[in-house]
Amino acid sequence: MTRPPEYGGLDLFAESPEEAARYYAWILGRREPDTLAALGVQFHAVRTPGDAGWAPVLRVDADVVRRIPAELREPEPAEGIDLGFLRGPDGVRVALTAVRRAENALRYTNVDLSTEDVSGVTAHLAATLRAERVAMVDDPYDMEFVCAARRILFGVFRVRGAMPGRPRSFWIGYFEVRDIGTAVARAVESGSRVVMAPSRSPFNEYAVLTDPWGHLFGLSRLLPRSTLDGVLVVTADGTRRPLAETLELPQPLF
Repeated sequence: MTRPPEYGGLDLFAESPEEAARYYAWILGRREPDTLAALGVQFHAVRTPGDAGWAPVLRVDADVVRRIPAELREPEPAEGIDLGFLRGPDGVRVALTAVRRAENALRYTNVDLSTEDVSGVTAHLAATLRAERVAMVDDPYDMEFVCAARRILFGVFRVRGAMPGRPRSFWIGYFEVRDIGTAVARAVESGSRVVMAPSRSPFNEYAVLTDPWGHLFGLSRLLPRSTLDGVLVVTADGTRRPLAETLELPQPLF
Protein backbone atom coordinates (compact mmCIF):
# COMPACT_ATOMS: atom_id res chain seq x y z
CA MET A 1 0.00 0.00 0.00
CA THR A 2 1.34 3.42 -1.00
CA ARG A 3 2.01 5.79 1.88
CA PRO A 4 0.51 9.25 1.29
CA PRO A 5 2.98 12.11 0.82
CA GLU A 6 3.88 14.08 3.93
CA TYR A 7 5.55 17.41 4.54
CA GLY A 8 9.19 16.75 5.33
CA GLY A 9 10.86 20.12 5.64
CA LEU A 10 12.16 23.19 3.89
CA ASP A 11 15.30 23.70 1.80
CA LEU A 12 17.06 26.84 0.58
CA PHE A 13 19.05 26.86 -2.65
CA ALA A 14 21.54 29.73 -2.47
CA GLU A 15 24.84 30.96 -3.83
CA SER A 16 26.31 30.95 -0.31
CA PRO A 17 24.51 28.12 1.53
CA GLU A 18 26.91 28.04 4.51
CA GLU A 19 26.49 31.77 5.13
CA ALA A 20 22.73 31.47 4.74
CA ALA A 21 22.62 28.59 7.23
CA ARG A 22 24.51 30.64 9.81
CA TYR A 23 22.26 33.62 9.18
CA TYR A 24 19.00 31.74 9.68
CA ALA A 25 20.34 29.98 12.77
CA TRP A 26 21.17 33.39 14.22
CA ILE A 27 17.85 35.11 13.53
CA LEU A 28 15.99 32.08 14.89
CA GLY A 29 18.02 32.15 18.09
CA ARG A 30 19.89 28.90 17.51
CA ARG A 31 23.58 28.66 18.30
CA GLU A 32 24.65 26.35 15.48
CA PRO A 33 23.37 26.01 11.88
CA ASP A 34 23.31 22.21 12.29
CA THR A 35 20.42 22.54 14.74
CA LEU A 36 18.16 23.58 11.85
CA ALA A 37 18.64 20.14 10.27
CA ALA A 38 16.77 18.64 13.21
CA LEU A 39 13.77 20.74 12.13
CA GLY A 40 13.95 19.41 8.56
CA VAL A 41 15.76 22.47 7.13
CA GLN A 42 18.77 22.14 4.81
CA PHE A 43 20.82 24.50 2.63
CA HIS A 44 22.26 23.79 -0.83
CA ALA A 45 24.42 25.48 -3.43
CA VAL A 46 22.14 26.54 -6.28
CA ARG A 47 23.13 25.11 -9.67
CA THR A 48 20.84 27.21 -11.86
CA PRO A 49 20.18 30.87 -10.91
CA GLY A 50 16.48 30.51 -11.65
CA ASP A 51 16.19 27.82 -8.96
CA ALA A 52 17.49 30.03 -6.13
CA GLY A 53 15.14 30.27 -3.15
CA TRP A 54 13.08 27.97 -0.97
CA ALA A 55 11.46 24.69 -1.91
CA PRO A 56 9.30 22.30 0.12
CA VAL A 57 10.56 18.80 0.79
CA LEU A 58 7.98 16.02 0.66
CA ARG A 59 8.49 12.50 1.94
CA VAL A 60 7.02 10.14 -0.65
CA ASP A 61 7.10 6.50 -1.66
CA ALA A 62 9.18 5.60 -4.69
CA ASP A 63 6.08 4.42 -6.57
CA VAL A 64 4.59 7.94 -6.25
CA VAL A 65 7.68 9.24 -8.01
CA ARG A 66 7.39 6.60 -10.73
CA ARG A 67 3.86 7.84 -11.50
CA ILE A 68 5.05 11.39 -12.11
CA PRO A 69 5.32 12.04 -15.87
CA ALA A 70 8.93 12.00 -17.05
CA GLU A 71 8.72 15.57 -18.34
CA LEU A 72 7.89 16.80 -14.82
CA ARG A 73 10.73 14.95 -13.06
CA GLU A 74 14.30 15.97 -12.34
CA PRO A 75 15.87 12.70 -11.17
CA GLU A 76 19.24 14.19 -10.21
CA PRO A 77 19.40 14.05 -6.39
CA ALA A 78 20.93 16.44 -3.89
CA GLU A 79 22.00 15.91 -0.30
CA GLY A 80 18.89 14.94 1.63
CA ILE A 81 16.83 14.86 -1.58
CA ASP A 82 17.34 11.28 -2.72
CA LEU A 83 14.36 11.08 -5.11
CA GLY A 84 15.06 14.25 -7.08
CA PHE A 85 12.52 16.96 -7.85
CA LEU A 86 9.05 17.48 -9.22
CA ARG A 87 9.01 20.42 -11.63
CA GLY A 88 5.64 22.16 -11.38
CA PRO A 89 3.91 25.03 -13.21
CA ASP A 90 6.07 28.07 -14.01
CA GLY A 91 9.15 26.00 -13.20
CA VAL A 92 8.64 25.77 -9.42
CA ARG A 93 10.30 22.77 -7.79
CA VAL A 94 9.23 20.34 -5.08
CA ALA A 95 12.01 18.25 -3.52
CA LEU A 96 11.26 14.56 -2.95
CA THR A 97 12.76 12.14 -0.44
CA ALA A 98 12.00 8.69 0.94
CA VAL A 99 13.52 9.59 4.32
CA ARG A 100 11.81 11.29 7.24
CA ARG A 101 14.00 14.20 8.28
CA ALA A 102 12.16 15.39 11.38
CA GLU A 103 9.23 14.34 13.51
CA ASN A 104 6.29 16.66 12.91
CA ALA A 105 8.28 19.02 10.64
CA LEU A 106 5.15 21.13 10.03
CA ARG A 107 5.33 22.34 13.62
CA TYR A 108 8.56 24.19 12.85
CA THR A 109 8.30 25.27 9.21
CA ASN A 110 5.79 25.48 6.39
CA VAL A 111 5.73 26.80 2.86
CA ASP A 112 3.32 28.62 0.54
CA LEU A 113 3.43 29.04 -3.22
CA SER A 114 2.55 32.48 -4.54
CA THR A 115 1.05 32.32 -8.02
CA GLU A 116 -1.32 34.17 -10.33
CA ASP A 117 -3.34 31.01 -11.06
CA VAL A 118 -4.20 29.52 -7.67
CA SER A 119 -6.88 27.12 -8.86
CA GLY A 120 -4.94 25.81 -11.85
CA VAL A 121 -1.63 25.39 -10.05
CA THR A 122 -3.26 23.74 -7.02
CA ALA A 123 -5.18 21.31 -9.22
CA HIS A 124 -2.04 20.42 -11.19
CA LEU A 125 0.19 19.77 -8.16
CA ALA A 126 -2.51 17.91 -6.24
CA ALA A 127 -3.20 15.60 -9.18
CA THR A 128 0.50 14.96 -9.81
CA LEU A 129 1.14 14.09 -6.15
CA ARG A 130 -2.11 12.09 -5.77
CA ALA A 131 -3.14 14.57 -3.06
CA GLU A 132 -6.31 16.51 -2.19
CA ARG A 133 -7.31 20.17 -2.33
CA VAL A 134 -8.86 22.16 0.52
CA ALA A 135 -9.73 25.84 0.03
CA MET A 136 -10.25 28.61 2.58
CA VAL A 137 -13.69 30.24 2.48
CA ASP A 138 -13.78 33.94 1.50
CA ASP A 139 -10.02 34.29 1.82
CA PRO A 140 -8.57 37.58 0.48
CA TYR A 141 -5.60 35.69 -0.97
CA ASP A 142 -7.66 32.81 -2.45
CA MET A 143 -5.67 30.43 -0.22
CA GLU A 144 -5.84 26.71 -0.93
CA PHE A 145 -3.97 23.80 0.61
CA VAL A 146 -2.58 20.69 -1.03
CA CYS A 147 -3.08 17.93 1.55
CA ALA A 148 -2.71 14.21 2.09
CA ALA A 149 -4.21 12.10 4.87
CA ARG A 150 -5.66 15.28 6.45
CA ARG A 151 -2.22 16.87 6.72
CA ILE A 152 -1.06 19.99 4.89
CA LEU A 153 1.75 19.60 2.36
CA PHE A 154 1.85 23.25 1.32
CA GLY A 155 -0.36 26.25 0.66
CA VAL A 156 -1.05 28.09 -2.60
CA PHE A 157 -2.18 31.71 -2.67
CA ARG A 158 -2.35 34.86 -4.77
CA VAL A 159 -0.25 37.87 -3.79
CA ARG A 160 -2.19 41.13 -3.89
CA GLY A 161 0.06 43.86 -5.26
CA ALA A 162 3.27 43.92 -7.23
CA MET A 163 6.34 41.88 -6.28
CA PRO A 164 9.03 43.43 -8.52
CA GLY A 165 11.72 41.07 -9.71
CA ARG A 166 9.82 37.92 -8.74
CA PRO A 167 8.77 35.19 -11.19
CA ARG A 168 5.14 34.44 -11.89
CA SER A 169 5.17 31.69 -9.22
CA PHE A 170 7.53 31.35 -6.25
CA TRP A 171 7.79 29.69 -2.83
CA ILE A 172 7.90 31.50 0.52
CA GLY A 173 9.31 29.40 3.35
CA TYR A 174 7.99 30.17 6.84
CA PHE A 175 9.57 29.53 10.23
CA GLU A 176 7.29 29.11 13.24
CA VAL A 177 8.29 31.40 16.12
CA ARG A 178 6.89 32.15 19.55
CA ASP A 179 6.83 35.94 19.16
CA ILE A 180 6.46 37.60 15.75
CA GLY A 181 7.55 41.08 16.84
CA THR A 182 10.73 39.88 18.51
CA ALA A 183 11.66 37.62 15.58
CA VAL A 184 11.06 40.37 12.99
CA ALA A 185 13.16 42.85 14.99
CA ARG A 186 16.04 40.36 15.24
CA ALA A 187 15.86 39.66 11.50
CA VAL A 188 15.84 43.35 10.56
CA GLU A 189 18.78 44.07 12.87
CA SER A 190 20.63 41.26 11.05
CA GLY A 191 20.08 42.64 7.55
CA SER A 192 16.63 41.44 6.50
CA ARG A 193 14.06 43.78 4.95
CA VAL A 194 10.35 43.70 5.76
CA VAL A 195 8.14 43.08 2.70
CA MET A 196 4.86 42.48 4.56
CA ALA A 197 4.64 43.88 8.09
CA PRO A 198 3.31 41.59 10.84
CA SER A 199 -0.29 40.75 9.99
CA ARG A 200 -2.97 38.29 11.03
CA SER A 201 -4.75 35.70 8.92
CA PRO A 202 -7.69 33.55 10.08
CA PHE A 203 -5.24 30.95 11.43
CA ASN A 204 -1.89 32.63 12.12
CA GLU A 205 0.16 35.75 12.66
CA TYR A 206 2.86 36.25 10.05
CA ALA A 207 5.36 38.58 8.42
CA VAL A 208 7.27 38.29 5.13
CA LEU A 209 10.87 39.50 4.69
CA THR A 210 13.85 39.20 2.36
CA ASP A 211 17.17 38.00 3.70
CA PRO A 212 20.46 39.78 2.77
CA TRP A 213 20.68 37.70 -0.45
CA GLY A 214 17.16 38.57 -1.58
CA HIS A 215 15.44 35.27 -0.71
CA LEU A 216 11.88 35.70 0.51
CA PHE A 217 11.05 34.08 3.84
CA GLY A 218 8.34 34.35 6.43
CA LEU A 219 7.91 34.22 10.19
CA SER A 220 4.69 32.70 11.48
CA ARG A 221 2.87 31.95 14.70
CA LEU A 222 -0.07 29.57 14.56
CA LEU A 223 -3.05 30.84 16.54
CA PRO A 224 -4.45 28.76 19.43
CA ARG A 225 -6.84 26.00 18.42
CA SER A 226 -9.69 27.75 20.28
CA THR A 227 -9.57 30.67 17.82
CA LEU A 228 -9.94 28.42 14.76
CA ASP A 229 -13.45 27.17 15.47
CA GLY A 230 -15.07 29.69 13.13
CA VAL A 231 -12.64 29.22 10.23
CA LEU A 232 -14.27 27.34 7.34
CA VAL A 233 -12.78 25.50 4.39
CA VAL A 234 -14.26 23.91 1.28
CA THR A 235 -13.33 20.31 0.47
CA ALA A 236 -13.06 18.82 -3.02
CA ASP A 237 -16.74 17.76 -2.99
CA GLY A 238 -17.89 21.32 -2.24
CA THR A 239 -18.68 20.72 1.45
CA ARG A 240 -17.98 23.53 3.90
CA ARG A 241 -16.42 22.34 7.13
CA PRO A 242 -14.46 23.80 10.06
CA LEU A 243 -10.73 23.97 9.35
CA ALA A 244 -9.79 22.30 12.64
CA GLU A 245 -12.09 19.34 11.91
CA THR A 246 -10.89 18.93 8.32
CA LEU A 247 -7.12 19.06 8.73
CA GLU A 248 -4.70 17.95 11.42
CA LEU A 249 -2.98 21.15 12.46
CA PRO A 250 0.35 21.22 14.33
CA GLN A 251 0.47 22.40 17.91
CA PRO A 252 1.58 26.04 18.27
CA LEU A 253 5.02 26.74 19.69
CA PHE A 254 4.01 28.25 23.03
